Amino acid sequence: MATTQESGKFVTDSAIAPPQPPADGRPADAQPVAAANAVRSAAEQRYRSVLETQTELICRYRPDGTLPLASAAYCRFVGRSPSDLIDLNVVALVPPEGQALIRQQMAELRQLTVDRPSLTHTHRATAADGRQIGRAHV
Repeated sequence: MATTQESGKFVTDSAIAPPQPPADGRPADAQPVAAANAVRSAAEQRYRSVLETQTELICRYRPDGTLPLASAAYCRFVGRSPSDLIDLNVVALVPPEGQALIRQQMAELRQLTVDRPSLTHTHRATAADGRQIGRAHV
């Protein structure tokens, strides 16, 4: 694009055609948003793929104990479908004799700080087939 400077301003050469809207009809300013959405969607797809193919028991729970996500391995371990687990309180998955310990450990998690950014908890868990195993949460 040719430009000239007249009285302190840059002026675009009038022979240059004005920008044309994209062929898909979306406004030009929507293209960066669409590109960002595509990148985010691809990242979410990769994340889901990792979550679904991991052999480790992975779950995330909110401060109140409800589960927003669980890996396929975790679902198999507890013998529940993902839809059964989402928004279920993790304490409900622990045998009654271990629930007080889980609540205490969850309270300790809320005390993490920059100076104490992690901790490890262990407890007994019951698999869907009735096996009792020790679990460590890092």
